[in-house]
Order: sequence, then C-alpha cells, then structure tokens
Amino acid sequence: MEIVDNEDVASWVYDSLSVQPNKIPLYITLERSLSRSVSEGSQDMNNRSDPSFQYDDVDSTIFSTELDDQSPIAVSSPHEQIIVNFDLDNADNVSYGSREEDENPTHGVEINVSVQPLDDNFASSSSYRSKKRRTEDFENVTIVDTNEDILVGQLYPSKKALKQHLGMLAIRKNYEFKVKRSTSDRFEVGCLDPSCKWRLRAVKLQELTYFEVRKFHNEHSCSLDIMHRDHRQASSSLIGQFVKSKFEGGTSRIYRPRDIIDDACVQLGVNMGYNKAWRAREAALEIARGSPEGSFAILPAYCAMLERKNQGKYFGTMFVAACQDGENQIYPLAFGVVDSENDASWSWFLTKLRGAIGVVENLVFISDRHGSIAKAVDIVFPEAHHGACIFHIANNLQSKFGKKRKILMLYHTAAKKYQVSEFNTLMDDIRKIKDGEVCKYLEDIGCHKWARAHFMGYRYNMMTSNIAESMNAKLKEARKLPITALVDHLREVLQQWFVERRDAASSLNTHLTKWAENKVRKNNNSGLHMRVSPIDLYAFQIHDQSQTFTVDLNNITCTCREFDLDRLPCAHATVACRFKGVSVYSMCSQFYTANALMLAYA
Repeated sequence: MEIVDNEDVASWVYDSLSVQPNKIPLYITLERSLSRSVSEGSQDMNNRSDPSFQYDDVDSTIFSTELDDQSPIAVSSPHEQIIVNFDLDNADNVSYGSREEDENPTHGVEINVSVQPLDDNFASSSSYRSKKRRTEDFENVTIVDTNEDILVGQLYPSKKALKQHLGMLAIRKNYEFKVKRSTSDRFEVGCLDPSCKWRLRAVKLQELTYFEVRKFHNEHSCSLDIMHRDHRQASSSLIGQFVKSKFEGGTSRIYRPRDIIDDACVQLGVNMGYNKAWRAREAALEIARGSPEGSFAILPAYCAMLERKNQGKYFGTMFVAACQDGENQIYPLAFGVVDSENDASWSWFLTKLRGAIGVVENLVFISDRHGSIAKAVDIVFPEAHHGACIFHIANNLQSKFGKKRKILMLYHTAAKKYQVSEFNTLMDDIRKIKDGEVCKYLEDIGCHKWARAHFMGYRYNMMTSNIAESMNAKLKEARKLPITALVDHLREVLQQWFVERRDAASSLNTHLTKWAENKVRKNNNSGLHMRVSPIDLYAFQIHDQSQTFTVDLNNITCTCREFDLDRLPCAHATVACRFKGVSVYSMCSQFYTANALMLAYA
C-alpha cells in the first residue's frame, strides 16, 4: 500500500486491526530537525509524563512502535517534511471503522502530517482534517449539485447522498465502480478495473452525519470491455432519481415504464428491462409524492390539526370512483373527502385518480349531470368518453313532466337499445307525448350522453352510476365516523373483498368468469335454432326468425351491435363460431377472463 499522508496511515492501521487487533506495528518517518534528543535506547519514548516529542540532529529514523508499548527502533531512509506528535495515553483516534465492541480497546496514535503528495495527479487535502470538526468549521456547507464533479473536501449529509452522486456521475460519464470498504464512518470505492487508479475515499465527521471527501483520483485508465450491458450503477432507485422530475408539479402527466426505458437509453445510454423500469417508476413516485405508508402515518396529526383549527364536528363530502370487474362486481378505485362538491374539488379528485390509473384506452365515465364533474372530466381526462346516468335523467323527467309511467318506460327502453333504427322508432313514440316537449328535453341533453345506440365508447351494461351509489350505501354508517376511523373502515372492507374475491377467482376452472360464462352460454342456447348462410371466409348471415343479421368474426362485429358493444359473443356470433369451428372464447374480451379477474385482486 502506498502511504502518502496521515489518511493513508490511518487506512493502513485500520487494515491491520482486522489481522492483529491488539498488537499493531506503526511505522512513522520523522524529519531531520529536532528540539530535544532521544537516546538510542528510546528511554524518553517510554516516559509517559511527557508524551509529546520533537526530534533533531538524528539521522532519518523510523520508529516502529507497537500498541502494547514495546517499541523497537529501526533505521530507514528519509521521507519528506513530517512532524509527528505522540500522545500514547489518550491516543485513540486512529481506530477507523467501528471498534467500540472490542472488550480491550488498544491505544492509538493521533498524527498531524504536512506533506506533498508523491503522485501529482492524486488530488488530496494538503493537511490532516480532524474528524472531530463541526460543520461550523467549514466556511461553506452547500447543497451538492449532482451534475457537477466531486471535489476533495466536499461535504455530503450522508453516505447515501455521496453514493447517489457517485452513481449519477458514473452513469453520465460511462464508467463503473465497486465498493472496496463501507462502514459506519468510512467509505471507499475504486474502479471496476483493478489496474485503473480511479478511486475515492470519504470519512464521517465525528458526532455528525456528514461525510467528507478526503481523497479523489478522478482519472480513468480502464478498458471499455469491462462495462456491463445495463451498467452496474444503474439501479432502479438511482434511475428513479433521474426521472423524479417527471412526477413533480402535478399528476396529470403519464410517464410509463416504457417511457423510462426509452429515456434511459437515449439520455443515459443505459439499457434496462421492463421490471427495472417499473421499479424505477415506483421509486420516483415515492421520492416525488411520498410513500403510502408515510401518508397514512401523518394522517392522525393532520386530523388533529383540523380539529384544533375547526372546533366541533368536521363535515365534508366523500367522492367515490368505482368500476365493474369481469364478474359484474363493484371494483372500487378511489375515495376522496373534500369540503364541498365544486369545480376545484372534482378537479383535484380526478387529477389524483389519473395519477393512480394513468391513461386507459377506451375509458368511460358514467355520472350524474353535475356541471363540475363534466368540467373536470373534460380537463383531466380529455381522451375519455363521458356518459350520463339514465336513472338521474329519469328522476329529472319525473320532476319536470310528472310520474308518467309511459314516458319512463319508453325512455328506459330507448336508452338501452343497441341499434340506432330501434332507438329512432322509440324516440318517434316519445315525440308524440306532451307536444314533443319530452323528446326535446332528452335531445337537448344530448342523445350521445344517455343512449347506448349513440354513445361513442363502450358502456357495456353500465347505464347508471349505481355502483358508486351502492358504495355510498355500503358506507352510510361509516361516513359518520371521524376521518381516520373512516379510512380504517375502508381498508377493512377492501381487504375483506380482495381476499374473498381472490380466493373465488383462484378456484375457477373455466376460461371466463362465472357471470360471463353464463351470459355466453345463454346466448349460445338462443342461437341453436338459427340458420347460417356464409358470405366469405369470416362473414356470415344469421337468420333469426324474420330478421337477418351479419356477423364478421374477423372484425368482431354483428349488425345487432351487441357483439360490438358488450364485447362478448351475441347469439348470432355463437352460431357463426360453431359453423366456422372457432372457439367462442377467442371472441371474448380479455377483461372477462378468469385470469384477468385473478390479477385484479392479486
């Protein structure tokens, strides 16, 4: 080991401790000037009443002293200008690493060194820096810019921060390193190539968490052949640090693992798989927004502050977002508690929802006709379709035109029709009521908002917002609880649902869920007596009593439109599948499969 100054001596002593913890020889080169002489027998050396010495008028001498105080003397060639102070009674500052566990702690030596480095390319501190210094001893303690190079004397608030800076520089400058030593108060790294001289050493300041860079050789001479394909330092947590800005300042932007893979390749030259990119996204989200555990941890304090600032009971409005799974069950997505229902609260809630689910293809919202909901959906989910709950519209019809059974029957039937022609026939009948006022009212709302035949997206069988209302009913009593108790109740309900439904899904032995399987079987039975006329390889005419429908298995369509909108084979499609010898299950949406149900509750 090359010993240049006191830091190298301390490092050498630490290495020796692991071999001979109670008896360590320490070799120190002395300068030639002297204020008092030392006898050849080293009598003054053993004089404990005056443990500090300076030496002059002696040949260059190396004292080899062991920590059990038996100190032979040897002669060697001179070193450069070193002043040494011994304190053998209180010298315990050289035990680098955690030696507190030793039952018989050894004496150490505190050494003050002033020396010119032997290697001009090795950037080091010009004098020994005591680990006992405080942060007040430094003129400038600043936040480290991880885009800049590391400097000798630079302070880091923790070893983790230093490792992060090193990792970022390694990725940006395309080199790799390995940790040579990492203890509670010492950190050393070197290049992955053992022949390369790139290295760094940092130590922890006593009684502080700060780490100071003591040595840093910042020149690489390694071969490119040692580089890994996905870079040794490119951990998911470090990549998360690079991309955390993508999640700061709002949640409306969607940044997927695939985007992280592309950006890491283009901007950093790092190749990674989907799993690492997904973990990096999770790490970035936690850095930018905090962890779920952390958020729940501060909820009691938050509620206590609310209670202190708002004397009496805290009233609010709970928002619920829910959908249906492939078993036709309620699947809760998000809950929110706000002061009132307004533009700002709905925008906040949907923004949080978008941050949770991201971009979902063919996404549809079904809600009542509250103006704030419509505005928020248009702003936060501009690519989604927004439909109106037919139940709420029916209530408005009753309020406006009275409880007329005929009006409600015609309206509900028209709303659920699949074919535009059938819808138009029913609307003609509605137009004859109340001099056309009812029809005009429904048309002013927009038929594409409430009628399945004119809706632009996939509503499936969700014509109302009943699943959200059902959740409200489920939580009717719990909503009277304090907010922390309400949150805990929600957790218990969801935990029970997920466990029970996961067990049920794992026990399925069919390709589809029970609900979807029953629906397809019912359609299959309805088509047993229908006739088939093939048109081409994948298109067929299906004769259903007096009506004829065209099924296209290649495009998954039927002119009855049930196949198109429900995304399950209608009766006509099952006939075509049977004639063609195609499995009806291959014509079903993946959302109805037993595997999708299992993953939803995994």
